[in-house]
Amino acid sequence: MSLKKPKVYLETSFISHICARSSKDVTTLSHQKLSKIWWENFSGDFQMYVSQLVHDEAARGDQAAASRRLKMLCDFPVLDLNEKVRQLVNELMREKIVPKESVEDAFHISFAAVHNMDYLLTWNCKHIANATKRQAIVNICEKTGFRCPVICTPEELIDEEI
Repeated sequence: MSLKKPKVYLETSFISHICARSSKDVTTLSHQKLSKIWWENFSGDFQMYVSQLVHDEAARGDQAAASRRLKMLCDFPVLDLNEKVRQLVNELMREKIVPKESVEDAFHISFAAVHNMDYLLTWNCKHIANATKRQAIVNICEKTGFRCPVICTPEELIDEEI
C-alpha cells in the first residue's frame, strides 16, 4: 500500500522565482535559489496543483519569461473555480484580511483551502505567507467550513538541512 503524497498549491510567485533570471537583489536571489533547491530535490514528494489564476498571472509581463512560466505549469492539474472558492474570497475580503486591490491573493488562499490542499507554497509574504495574518486566515477558513492549508515558503517546506 502506497502513501498518498501531500497536495501543494503552487502560487504564482513561486513559479516566477524559479523561471526568472538571477536577480541582483540578494534577498530575491536567495529566494530564487531556495525555490530551485526545493523544485529539484523535494517537489517529487508532493502532488502539485495550480489554478487558472496562476496561469493567467504567469502569462503576464515579458513574453520570454511568461513562456518559461507557462511551460512549467502545463502538466499540473488546474483546480476548479467554484462557488465555494468565491464565497471564501468574499469572506477574506469582507473581513479585510486581504485588501481589495489584492483580491488575487484571496483567490489563491481560497483555491488551496476549498480544494483541501495540504500546503500553499508562495513567496508572497505581504498578504499570504504573513505571520501577522496567518491566524486570521485560518479562522476565516474554519469559520466557513474549510481547513486552511499550511501556508509557507519553499524554505519552510524543506525537511532537511540544505
